[in-house]
Amino acid sequence: MEEELKLYDDFMDDRSAGRVIGTLTASGHKRLGVDVEKVIGIDNGALRIAPLIEAGFDRAVLSYGPFTRQNGLAFSVSILNGHNTSQAESLPETFRERMAIWCTGNEADPQWRRLVQWVTSGRIRRTLRQFRWWKRTAKDSAPVPLLNENLAVGWFPMDVVSDPRQVGNVYIMHALGPENGELWAGGNGTRTRIFRGVQDLPLYLVSVLRPEGAVYYISSVDGAPGMATHPDFSPVAVEHCSFPEELYLGIQQGVLGQIGWRIDTRVKEVRVATLGGYESWCGGAHAADRLTGHGDLGGSRAEVGGTWRVFIGKVLRGAEGAAGSAEDTMAVLDPTSPTGMIHAVASPGKEDQERVGLIWRFADDRNHWRMEVGPRDCKVILVVDGERQVLASTEFPESLGNPAYRLQVLDAGNHMMAYVDGEPVVGSYVRATRLEGATGVGILLDDPTRGKGTISSFEAHPRSIKMPKALSMESPWLRKGTRVVVADDFAGQPEDLDGRPTSVDGRKWSRMIGSGIFETTGSGAAQIKGTVQVPCPGRTAYCIDWERQDFADLEVIITPPGTQRGDKERSIAGFILYQDRDNYVTFNVWRADYYGGGSISTFFKFAGFEDLYDAIWTNVGNRVYYGKPSRLRLCCDGEQYLVFVNDEPVLYRAFRDVYADVERLRIRKVGLLANWEFGNDTGSRFERFEVRV
Repeated sequence: MEEELKLYDDFMDDRSAGRVIGTLTASGHKRLGVDVEKVIGIDNGALRIAPLIEAGFDRAVLSYGPFTRQNGLAFSVSILNGHNTSQAESLPETFRERMAIWCTGNEADPQWRRLVQWVTSGRIRRTLRQFRWWKRTAKDSAPVPLLNENLAVGWFPMDVVSDPRQVGNVYIMHALGPENGELWAGGNGTRTRIFRGVQDLPLYLVSVLRPEGAVYYISSVDGAPGMATHPDFSPVAVEHCSFPEELYLGIQQGVLGQIGWRIDTRVKEVRVATLGGYESWCGGAHAADRLTGHGDLGGSRAEVGGTWRVFIGKVLRGAEGAAGSAEDTMAVLDPTSPTGMIHAVASPGKEDQERVGLIWRFADDRNHWRMEVGPRDCKVILVVDGERQVLASTEFPESLGNPAYRLQVLDAGNHMMAYVDGEPVVGSYVRATRLEGATGVGILLDDPTRGKGTISSFEAHPRSIKMPKALSMESPWLRKGTRVVVADDFAGQPEDLDGRPTSVDGRKWSRMIGSGIFETTGSGAAQIKGTVQVPCPGRTAYCIDWERQDFADLEVIITPPGTQRGDKERSIAGFILYQDRDNYVTFNVWRADYYGGGSISTFFKFAGFEDLYDAIWTNVGNRVYYGKPSRLRLCCDGEQYLVFVNDEPVLYRAFRDVYADVERLRIRKVGLLANWEFGNDTGSRFERFEVRV
């Protein structure tokens, strides 16, 4: 089958909120769906979905179709979800209390000045809508029905469904609180919880239909854990199910923001096409075999991927799948390139000691990775020189008791995860590169006298693939500096940073904002002067002059004060990009006792006004922790920015994703920051400050 582009939407036709549904795409297809609260608009080459006052999945929906179900039918959606941990919940304050916080803001300006700045900012209409939202969700209003799933993108049997968690075969973003988001893929009953801790980054979501279900692929910014770097894609889930004859591609936003913050979703491009290579049940795989039939598996040809090799005993095909003849029997294929996803259906038998499973990174029978599943538990094991090391394990609840399990492994090269019936074996990635170059994959079987375990529908997919031209899209923005222009090692005697020259290029630090103090420590660091008893007195920024107004790449090591949660310490330290007193952006890590994880937060002061509740942030779990150094990096070209923690990208935004009409920020100064974020910093430490171009 040749590829064929059926639909494309690049959102180049600006449309005000509430005037998108019913218009035509660039390919001439009608935009279907529903927009109950008139929150869907188009600007700056992207769809915008603003927060709903009344949360619910059937209130803000964009869909396309119908499309006739056929093998190879695929969609691709380029999306930046507003906030992956968006939840529908009541505010922690009354409406009056929330309004008092908004009027005070970050405590940097008196309330009368903030009111004047707001009136002249041009944002009155959006703010009044936000006030309505707060009134509806305030602690002293009617309870808000809880909703922890905020976004759904996928195939549906109609243009609008009431609950995509129950109807459809979709990607769903689930709020995880301190860990940010969890991405699911599949339909109700065949779903896989593929990624925990998904950060607020652009995502490229693809689903391709096959005769007996679908395969799911994902891509993002370089460095996003588990995801290939666009334009490459990682396979992330397989679904064995039936699809209706007519399908709609839908994008449903159930809730946006968290306890009243305004954060908009942006959709950059949408494609629907038919692709070749997905005509069989295992389309997309580079090694596959149903494992049914008759005869010895060893030496037989797999459906895809070459000839089976068997180690220890025999493996026989059967009506239920392959069965072994001895303890620890292995059957292996070598697709000759790294595998990123393995999927199979397994029955571990009835005896407690019976074990079946999957094998990957197979170099030989004494050096490989394996996933062993018994009737009551699952283990991820590294075998090196015949020695077993259990790196992850879980016990099944007594109620599980399934006769067969869906087994899956995702292997991104530097970390991996195993799944049983779509549930991850452990809550965090298994991080390991041992045997990374080994390309063998296969199955593990046991002595049939122990319980007659079997495996069927085995398929292994490449670690990454490139999508055909019909689904090609623009890659996400990523620009890093390559040459250090300014640096400071903060060496020398203790002194105020104000007036001190940097160790590289000799630019003098100047306190531009606030009354707090940053001091060198005498041991190669600079520290915010503050304690639990007397924290830094509000937002304070020390800056150096910067001549490259169109780009800056800043990096510094930040160590939050304290050693553990409960010390009452706060870290609210980071960077500032400064144009003038009315236009600057702040970026900071945040860690405090009253929440279970850290975050990276950004606040915007444009045209003289800063709205605290327009902040953009991502929850980073324990990537930022008390007493633990973290390397914070910021890349910005005046129109968009990308933030990294320890080289992992965690937060992307274009400034026009926040305010559609904002002018480009001219970066005239850059510097270090102690921010206010519902409290003040109690003594964060900076080391190894660098600025690159």
